Amino acid sequence: MTKKTLGHAMAAYFGGRAEVRVRRVPLKVGAVDFTAMYGSVFINQNLQAIVASTKVYENGVTGDTRRFLADLTLEQLYDPATWKRMNRIVLVEPRGEVLPVRMRMRKGDPLTITVTPFTSKHPRWYTLADLAAAKLLGGTVPRILKAIEFVGNGENPNLQAIDFLGTTLDPAKQIMVTVIEERQKARKARDDQGARRREMALKVLAASGAYGIFAEVNITPDPAGSSRIASKRVAKPSEGVWYSDIGPKAGEVHDERPGRYFSPIVAALVTGGARLMLAMAETEVVRQGGTFVLCDTDSLIVPLEGSPPGIPSLREEDLAEIASGFNQLNPYHREVVPALLKREYADVPNLCCYAVSAKRYVLYTLDSRKRLRIVKASESGLGAALGRTANETVPKLARRIWTSILVRELGLTYRGTRKRRMAKLIAFEVPMRRKLPIAQPSVLDTKGFRAYNRAKSYDFRIKPFGFLQAVTPALVTDRKAVRPVAPFERDEIKSRKLPWTDLSTGKPVDLDWDGNGRAGTMPVMRMDEFIERYSRHPEAKAAGPDGQPSGYDTRGVLGRLHLSDGVPIRIGKEIDRLDEEDEYVLDPLEPVEFDVDDDNLEWALSVLEGEHATDLAPLLGVHPKSLRNIRNGTAKPREGVRREIIRLARSRTSKPGAHA
Repeated sequence: MTKKTLGHAMAAYFGGRAEVRVRRVPLKVGAVDFTAMYGSVFINQNLQAIVASTKVYENGVTGDTRRFLADLTLEQLYDPATWKRMNRIVLVEPRGEVLPVRMRMRKGDPLTITVTPFTSKHPRWYTLADLAAAKLLGGTVPRILKAIEFVGNGENPNLQAIDFLGTTLDPAKQIMVTVIEERQKARKARDDQGARRREMALKVLAASGAYGIFAEVNITPDPAGSSRIASKRVAKPSEGVWYSDIGPKAGEVHDERPGRYFSPIVAALVTGGARLMLAMAETEVVRQGGTFVLCDTDSLIVPLEGSPPGIPSLREEDLAEIASGFNQLNPYHREVVPALLKREYADVPNLCCYAVSAKRYVLYTLDSRKRLRIVKASESGLGAALGRTANETVPKLARRIWTSILVRELGLTYRGTRKRRMAKLIAFEVPMRRKLPIAQPSVLDTKGFRAYNRAKSYDFRIKPFGFLQAVTPALVTDRKAVRPVAPFERDEIKSRKLPWTDLSTGKPVDLDWDGNGRAGTMPVMRMDEFIERYSRHPEAKAAGPDGQPSGYDTRGVLGRLHLSDGVPIRIGKEIDRLDEEDEYVLDPLEPVEFDVDDDNLEWALSVLEGEHATDLAPLLGVHPKSLRNIRNGTAKPREGVRREIIRLARSRTSKPGAHA
């Protein structure tokens, strides 16, 4: 397997899908969740046949893939045999089909993943499962240029059965079936402390063994950074590992290290299969006349009858019927795992949901006496927020923050004792502070960190793997705004007396804790101000009723945003960090953008990859057969032809020197 093919597989890799489709509307809902989504996809696609092989072959299956997708129906996707044919990646020309896209509305924003209509001038690699999902969600598939199927050469004869916590894992059987079934058995015996530990170990094994280890990429510290601390000398950056269709500029290789079991093929196929499972569930819901409130990797929350007018809703029995249909793909013994797509919170009557944006939502109940009970409060975006008291943990704080949002949005009013109790519970007129770990070597080299430590003896310095506390300025005009930090102190009163420093510049910061507007001070954001912003965080990757990206005040049913690209960029494996957390970390890691020389023949050929040789050859002054030989590497172009290929590729890009 060549690094070029692994690069194609890495380009087809996307993470989990998380979206909101009904925003800022209280709804009665039903929730469904796939049992061990990644493990179940791993089993259904028989990826163990690839993992257990001594060698993996790539076969060209372009014609077969075109025929397969042309004939594919939703009903066929409930046949386990169909999933055995999904171990393919496909090069396509997106022309408005519903596909996964990494996108951001403005440069400098973090990249996020959405599944939406997408048009591109440049060919893109996707998994076959993503193209099947595109057909379900949009009715069409992109023009297919090339398809590769991955096939193992048979089981490794050296593999042996092992004992794992009393469970025999036999490579002659589907190991993930055993792991997931044994975990479900352990869950049913959770009164036993040993069973709880065993269940957690099996859960980790299922998640990592079916997906995590195959997507592992580690960022290694740059020795240039560490050397500046010790001796002011700059060392040569360590070299990472490059998986792509073209090579990088000399000296531009970054510090990414694949894990021991890294396999972008398996990682891409598993996550692609998971998105197809969600697309099947979404399609069934829409067929029944409904929509979804939100989805998140392996779960779907759906409005039920009793929701406000204008919201497409299902009956309870409709949702139950949809869930039962997925049992055709259930690879487990029914007495152990009765449902592949199972109901969540089925024992909670009148379950309601209020969603703001991806991963920001709350599940709750409200009875006739206005008694509000939080069933699940999302902690996304709250990170390491410090509660108002030492006992107010992040989970407690999240429940109380969402309680305050619901009281306002539902228009709840209380009297007497309940009013006083509720007023105290949701009173957030305190500074918004966070406890942040010093976990990245680059943090040690920031001006603010060095400035604080410079005048301190070792005993009183802030040390690696310790903590800082941070506040957010109430007025932020740009992403390079002041970032006040101080040594960690749990007590708010004591924190006000500490020396605060701008992490970026090392300059002291005089904070205005009470909003007095004193000259020369910086006002600190209060928790109630933060909650106001938090409760209106836009779902920018969805479209509002006007077709534009939804904004702070958008409410109701959202749609898909139609996207088109400029010149594609090549990035390293993205760091799994939500966009709302970026301003609350000491070292916001973003995907590294890799670059190639703008006179690179491989780059030019990749830009022109989607165009037919018969169309390009006259423009280059060569025979189509000669161009095909140059493309497949069996012939080298003359210097004049090489220059013409690069010139033509530059004309196809939006700006000189841009890289596809």
